[in-house]
Amino acid sequence: RKDDEKKHDFRFLDEDGRSSSDIRKVAKVIPVGSTGKIITDPAEKTNGEKLAEQLFQAAGNPDFKPTTDVSCAEATAGCAGQLSQFIWGILFDEAYTRGDPRGRAGDEVVDVIVAPNIFTNWREANGGTHASAEMVQLDLLRGATCKEEALAKGRMLFVCSAKVPRAEMRSFLEQTQKVVFTTGDQSLAEAMFMDKIPGIKPDAKVQQWQLALMAKATGGLDAVPDLGEVMRSLVEDPIAQEKARRESKALSDELELQMIAKLGGPPSTWSPTHHVLSRAGMLG
Repeated sequence: RKDDEKKHDFRFLDEDGRSSSDIRKVAKVIPVGSTGKIITDPAEKTNGEKLAEQLFQAAGNPDFKPTTDVSCAEATAGCAGQLSQFIWGILFDEAYTRGDPRGRAGDEVVDVIVAPNIFTNWREANGGTHASAEMVQLDLLRGATCKEEALAKGRMLFVCSAKVPRAEMRSFLEQTQKVVFTTGDQSLAEAMFMDKIPGIKPDAKVQQWQLALMAKATGGLDAVPDLGEVMRSLVEDPIAQEKARRESKALSDELELQMIAKLGGPPSTWSPTHHVLSRAGMLG
């Protein structure tokens, strides 16, 4: 996502920015614990959740001054984000590469991670289409100390900064490994229906990710109706139109009752901030 560049720390090993190749060598900074294993925090709040907290504070305190810059670098937070967890998994967890026809004697193992919102300044300087780096080592950060650990000999891992157009998302996912990481609505949906495993908690839209995994685990994906058929019925079928209208009204009434209970009064007593929160779906 757009805040990934601030969250994820890479260190360029050609410090003057010059290289004989278009592909620069980098180290990935990853927070680790006393055992040398990556640190993750399942309870870490997403940026959206942090912003929502500020909105609620502003709703209750007119003097509160919110800030939109809530992104926090991994080195500061002390726990790894989604991309770092994915890189760690590729390097050290066989589940990420299981079923991949590699690892035979003499094989050269190469992984390529595509992420649209890292190295963005470098990408723009290159013409705006892509920027690629070879990750040759990990900077394992523990408190104020940092241990440099080179990747295993013969192991090649590239990180490509490039946007995947919506129209090409399915073709792109067809070429990926079984385990992927996504945050966007379309990429998550495409991954689920292509039997991929988005196995890492995303840095945003966590609830959607949880619901998608639950649907996959319980076989609920097979019951999801075709969007085209649903839209066609809403346009052409009066019975479907009335059913949708009735269910929408019932859900709206239920949500309004929840918001009234939460805010202690009907919509006529709400502040402008409360109305903004309700329309944004942040009160229920």
